[in-house]
Amino acid sequence: MPANYFANQGSSIEILREQSYLFTTSRYRDGKFSPNFQVLGDMPVGAKIVINDGGLVGIATVRRHTDNAPMAEDFAKLTNAWDAKHGVRDNFWKAGTLGLRVDVDYEEFGTKIRYQEHLDRLVAAQNKSHTKRQPFNDSSANHGTFYSLTPEVAQVIADILYERTGNRHLPDSVLGGWSASGRPEVSVPSNAHDGPYVPKFAPREQRLQQSAFRDLMMQVWNGTCPVTRTTMSELLEAAHFEDWREHNDAAAGMLLDTRIHAAVDAGIIKI
Repeated sequence: MPANYFANQGSSIEILREQSYLFTTSRYRDGKFSPNFQVLGDMPVGAKIVINDGGLVGIATVRRHTDNAPMAEDFAKLTNAWDAKHGVRDNFWKAGTLGLRVDVDYEEFGTKIRYQEHLDRLVAAQNKSHTKRQPFNDSSANHGTFYSLTPEVAQVIADILYERTGNRHLPDSVLGGWSASGRPEVSVPSNAHDGPYVPKFAPREQRLQQSAFRDLMMQVWNGTCPVTRTTMSELLEAAHFEDWREHNDAAAGMLLDTRIHAAVDAGIIKI
């Protein structure tokens, strides 16, 4: 199963929404090592991150890591403004400070989750693990930023999302394969491999039903990228053709290795 994480976001949520990346430095301003650096650095390509900002607001899927990346000026400005609002008066972050940048695909949902209403289930799931750093406590989501989710906690979150959203295509988008009871099956037409196909793909930010579409592409293409023959699910993404607004069926795209998908998006190669 793909790895799953939980992020309790603060100031950087605006950067995530607008520019689709996560960033952390290796140390806090006081010089102490930040556990966020290790957690973010350990996230594999394809990992799913549940983003919390006063409730569930979206899901980030890891695309690539960039080590020794400079903190952007707008990121530093937003972080310092948030810190000042919460009592910090000096020793602000400076643009250019080196850290770890992780580019992601980001999907935002209108529904928010009050974790306080589900803490009994979440904490009980956490207690099945001996991991010290956990995302929830007895009253709310813990302060901090990035947390690794155990399979038990990931499953509880998937169940909560089913209950809260009415099974609307969320589990695969949320937790990359974890599912709750009642998940609908995807029907694949017998002529699923018939074309015609077109050489261009829709921009990533426009793919509104990507999670359900990826399920379909995984079945149509037998979980294999036709270019690289990659079969590792963490390295596979569904690529929409330009007509995504009208078609999300089996002939509307293809399954691609994340590296090939990124190269297509960047115009480096054409298919």
